[in-house]
Amino acid sequence: MDTQATETAPVTVNQILERYQKDCLQALAPRTRADYKRHLGHLKRAFGTRVAAELKPKDFAGFLNVPKGVTHRVRMLGVLSAAFTQAVSYWYVLDHNILKDVKRPKRPPRDRLILDEEFHACKALAPRRIGLAMDLALLTAQRQGEEAQRLLGHSSPAMTRRVYRRRIERVQPLNFSVVRSSQQVTH
Repeated sequence: MDTQATETAPVTVNQILERYQKDCLQALAPRTRADYKRHLGHLKRAFGTRVAAELKPKDFAGFLNVPKGVTHRVRMLGVLSAAFTQAVSYWYVLDHNILKDVKRPKRPPRDRLILDEEFHACKALAPRRIGLAMDLALLTAQRQGEEAQRLLGHSSPAMTRRVYRRRIERVQPLNFSVVRSSQQVTH
């Protein structure tokens, strides 16, 4: 009886991505599935022939060091990381997800606020109900979830809006004309 372990052939990135596409993409939403399929094509061209267990964090530096499209590349690495996680956790063909060690550049947060003209132009294109909801959100300075809770009847009677000027918060009473209009449309 032979007690030596048999050595299997090294697994390539292409093999992991093919299995990920076959086994995991069906569970995703249609738009996500389409995006992931597109990303998988790029990843196969960039890393497909490489042996997955031999990859090092520095192997991804050239992929991320591009003058334009860094955010897109980071998203692609997210897809590759998801495939590697499957390979580690469920298929047991990798010992470690190397992409957990790859530092990804952060995108600075958006700091531009929309102009009144942009708001009104968007509101003019929207249906009346959406326009009223936009007005209400603007007047109350509430996030989308808070506004939905208020409209569903889970609101507090003290309706105020928060106005920020130079990082100073002022609380003002809410103009109820928009609230009454939105209640007429929703009921």
